[in-house]
Amino acid sequence: NIDQKKSLQQLAFFLGVKEFNARNFREAIEYFSHANEFPINNTYSYLSNFWMSDCYFQLSDYEKAISGYNLLLVSTDNNLDHYEDLRKYNLAYSYFQNKDYENAVKWFRSYEKVAVDSMKINDTYLRIADGYFMTSDFTLSSKYYAKAVEFSLFDTDYALYQNSISLGLISKDAQKLECLKKITIDFSSSAYYDNALYDIARYYTNTSNYTLANKYYDDLISCSIDINLIASSYLSKGMIYFNTGQVKLAIEQFLFVVNNYQQTKYFKEALSGLQSAYASLGMIEEYLLVIDSLPEISITRAEQDSLTYNTAFMKFSEMDYSVSKDAFNKYLQRFEDGVFKNEAFYYNAISSLKIGDTIGAVMNYEKVLESNSSYQEDALIFLARTSYNLNDYEKSNMYYTKLFDIVSSNSIKREVVVRLMVGNEYIDQLLALKYARQVIELDKIDNWLLSKAYLVIARSEFASGNYAKSRLTFEKVSELSFYDEGAEAKYYLAYLTYLDEDLVLAEKLIFSIAEEYSNDYFIGKSFILLSDIYLEMDNSFQAKATLESIIDNHENQDLVNVAREKWELILQAEKEITINEVEEQSFIEISEDNFEYEVKDIDEDYIVPLPDTIIDMDSLEITNEDILENEFE
Repeated sequence: NIDQKKSLQQLAFFLGVKEFNARNFREAIEYFSHANEFPINNTYSYLSNFWMSDCYFQLSDYEKAISGYNLLLVSTDNNLDHYEDLRKYNLAYSYFQNKDYENAVKWFRSYEKVAVDSMKINDTYLRIADGYFMTSDFTLSSKYYAKAVEFSLFDTDYALYQNSISLGLISKDAQKLECLKKITIDFSSSAYYDNALYDIARYYTNTSNYTLANKYYDDLISCSIDINLIASSYLSKGMIYFNTGQVKLAIEQFLFVVNNYQQTKYFKEALSGLQSAYASLGMIEEYLLVIDSLPEISITRAEQDSLTYNTAFMKFSEMDYSVSKDAFNKYLQRFEDGVFKNEAFYYNAISSLKIGDTIGAVMNYEKVLESNSSYQEDALIFLARTSYNLNDYEKSNMYYTKLFDIVSSNSIKREVVVRLMVGNEYIDQLLALKYARQVIELDKIDNWLLSKAYLVIARSEFASGNYAKSRLTFEKVSELSFYDEGAEAKYYLAYLTYLDEDLVLAEKLIFSIAEEYSNDYFIGKSFILLSDIYLEMDNSFQAKATLESIIDNHENQDLVNVAREKWELILQAEKEITINEVEEQSFIEISEDNFEYEVKDIDEDYIVPLPDTIIDMDSLEITNEDILENEFE
């Protein structure tokens, strides 16, 4: 009937919300779909479709997310205005992640008109700028990157650097230089600092201001750990010296690249520059000696190396990934120390992924990590995410730790910090604490992540015996989260209150956990604590009843075992009390000598005949369990 359908719709919706909040997105989709089978309440119908679309987004199924958001009818319920605005934002992000940048820009600009959340406004400016950048509208991308810089809530260094690229592409070099210098002055710890120094040096090179160009190349060499930027800087300095007639200085720079950066793409360019430099001096023999000292760079073998690699890469460029994978494998078998070995492993990994060979991708990315190539960051990102998604936190922690030192993107660095906190939560509490403190300093942090970080910190404070401080931190968690993190925090607050001997307040907190949260584990744990409170109140009857409820109904065997052990201890204590009371009773001794007996004849009229059936008194025995059961009923 209609009431049952309403109930089913509402029940399925809230079960979907529960699974969504637990990040079980596939299970959530099933419940939301079930809710849509009974579209009685328009609000629940709207919200079911909204959150189901968000589930698909979280699962990276952007096509279904886009379809879901687009099918949402504009609600006439004023209470859903917030969701209407959020739909535009989420739909824009779905298009963006799906690389449909034109539609992404369209919906971000639509959201821009109604946005009130300053963090989302800042983010919207960045994504609009990125969308225009990806569609080669560099004038508009520059405009929105500038807006993001002016708003300046987060990722300002990213916006400045991207704006410098956009300005360069529309020939506004003076403004480009201004953006780059602002990064070097105001964001010295930025991931884009090295790139800014390099781009400034390139600008001065192109404008023939070689003194300043060399200065910025030297600054980059002294502070950077990026071997590709360092190698390129030496190579560029060599070209400056060569073009200004300082050939011997040029040879020094080229030789430095040849001897120290053979694994980079600048190695061959340095060899070419070295050849030209020696030839200009009439010293080609010196160049040949250098070649002889590098046996793996034999001219003939290098030609074969290049030809084999380029064939594989051509198939990769044509997106014929199955063939390119086989070709890269042949190249790597034939040229174990080939010039393009690192590139081959990298593109082989991508080819493997494209045809669904995850194992092959992992093997190739692991090979990338064995070198110091420029593809290390991409390899670490893939390997870390793969291990994390498989819940192999030992491996994901290892990869994310390595990634932390070389990450070049603010968004990836954020991911690294968050996942190192989560990954170490039950492995290394000190490391989890370290990263939790970094998480709470991040920009654009939601309440779930903030509550997770504070919970890690609170556990550490509690474990170290700093109860006063942990109480304050647990209170923060309970204010931020109405889900599992909040339930755990509320339990510890109840426990700390119990330790303070405020039994009435502790009891009140425990009942609030059962009313406000759905986490069975901490509700069960709280009721075990409640039994201790009842014992402190000398109410062993209620303590036993509470423990019996856990023993009979809870699914977690560990909690059931704890409850049973406490229940047995109470029974043992009651038994000992009874024995002690019996032992303490006083007895009056009466001797038969104190009485006189008179025997009289029995009047037969008073004799009562025994019944034919004897009553078994054992059958009338009423046990304690019967009394307790009747009491509960």
